[in-house]
Amino acid sequence: NMELYDGKFYSAFKDVWSSIKSRYGLNDKQIEQVMIAVNLFKPLTEVYSDLVLNKCPEFIANEKDSEEDKKLQEILDSTEFTKELLEKVFIDAYALGNGLFRVSREEGKVAIDVVTPNMWFPVVKKDNKNIFTHHVIAYKYSETESNIVLGTTQTNKLGVEIHEKGIVTYR
Repeated sequence: NMELYDGKFYSAFKDVWSSIKSRYGLNDKQIEQVMIAVNLFKPLTEVYSDLVLNKCPEFIANEKDSEEDKKLQEILDSTEFTKELLEKVFIDAYALGNGLFRVSREEGKVAIDVVTPNMWFPVVKKDNKNIFTHHVIAYKYSETESNIVLGTTQTNKLGVEIHEKGIVTYR
């Protein structure tokens, strides 16, 4: 329904609107706030239609079929990028508001991993909240150590990756 897509809830939900009004005793403004707060119709319909049609964004390096593009397509195929995008990142974006990848090199090959958004902490410029200066990824992990005196011990630790343009710092 294009009315939903355009955020025209009243005309799209005339019957539902009056039912909510009489059932819960809410006024038009209160109902409108509820409807606005859950306005996921446009992004959901776009993502859903793309998924139904098995449409994924097209990634091209330089020009289509150039050497750079062929290398990019090889990387995307070897990392199963499209599968990860459809199965994990879209779900994270829908549920948590963001979908993130981490690109790295492992054993001489490019690796693309999905990062859970609740491990991501963006750092922005003090005077412009729309410009990211760093991306911090923080996660808990356990380390098991063997010691003749103490036996086997397990230590909980916090791993931190600070990403800035061209540099990653691990702590």
